[in-house]
Amino acid sequence: MACKLSRMRIQKRMVFRRKLRILRNLTHSNSMKTTSIIMDAFLYISALKLKLQALKREKMNLIKHKDQLPLLEVNAEKLDKRRFHLRVTSKKGRDNLVYILEAFEEIGIGVVHAKVAGNGQFIMEAIVEVSQAKDESNNNADDHQGMDPSVLSAVVVKAIERSSGSSC
Repeated sequence: MACKLSRMRIQKRMVFRRKLRILRNLTHSNSMKTTSIIMDAFLYISALKLKLQALKREKMNLIKHKDQLPLLEVNAEKLDKRRFHLRVTSKKGRDNLVYILEAFEEIGIGVVHAKVAGNGQFIMEAIVEVSQAKDESNNNADDHQGMDPSVLSAVVVKAIERSSGSSC
């Protein structure tokens, strides 16, 4: 009977030591004393809680920042004489692409390459090219300057305004 009790105590002690070793490894503690390992674990948990709170604050700030983003952002950069890189971001955008492509067609602009995403918001990144006939008429009027990126941006803004006006 006494032998069983001592065996059980030894087993419990071994289980406790094994768990303590695991705790020591998880918390990166260099201590060998039980109280020091437990104290290091407590400090480690406290540090993790602080990191979690900081991440939650950062998440809330990002959410606030996202809500403060403009409803529409259009960036057009001139790549060469006839090509432009166009970035469009719109918070509201169900069928903006159709209206943008129609507007491009009206003024003689072709899309060379485009990436479009519409999950909750409308995002379009495209390389567009002014058609040869349109480019020549602009060159005669503008002393061989080609189309201005601000004109392209204005066309996209008008197209998106037209799409939001008809979808409401």
